[in-house]
Amino acid sequence: MQGQNGTITVRDEKRKQRAIRKSLEYHLVKYCAPTLADLKTAGLFSLACEDQEALKEEVLLLDRVLRSKGLRLALLRAGEKKALIYCYRPKRLQEDLASEKACRMLRALGYCPGNSACMLRALARKLRCDAEFPHEIGLFLGYPCEDVEGFILHKGKGCKCCADWKVYADEEGCRRLFSQFRQCRVNLLRRFCDGASIEELAALS
Repeated sequence: MQGQNGTITVRDEKRKQRAIRKSLEYHLVKYCAPTLADLKTAGLFSLACEDQEALKEEVLLLDRVLRSKGLRLALLRAGEKKALIYCYRPKRLQEDLASEKACRMLRALGYCPGNSACMLRALARKLRCDAEFPHEIGLFLGYPCEDVEGFILHKGKGCKCCADWKVYADEEGCRRLFSQFRQCRVNLLRRFCDGASIEELAALS
């Protein structure tokens, strides 16, 4: 509801902010449940929102809540009406990107392996500026190096199976993981819809 002079009221702003927060939290649980539960390094999701400044504020607020659980939330890319949001566990990310194979792959793609925060900033720049999507993002999402390499090499074709990512190596192991992830999403979404807070859903690593 607008004021008599046509301006947006404080009540309107608070209502809009609550709606953005609720949408952000729902999508976080829906797409990043395994990361919240400490089963996976990171998750990524796209969120439609016309007020990008309000969304940035909510991402920052929620990031502060998640830090105490060993989690971070970051806005990797923001467009006019849609944003790309990344939830991750810094400790696990550092370990993933420090593996010999990940370092080799990232170095070949122009990254400077060593500091995961620096590499994450480089990835964000690629997402914002490069015309081609950086498929090495799988390394930042906890995907096995062999599967990220296979996806890039085969241009996404000829995989053994596909769920959270396309599998080119350990099909049996990945199928077990995918099953765990599915059950985790069901459980956390149910608890979220029953009123549990994000802080209650996030496992302490």
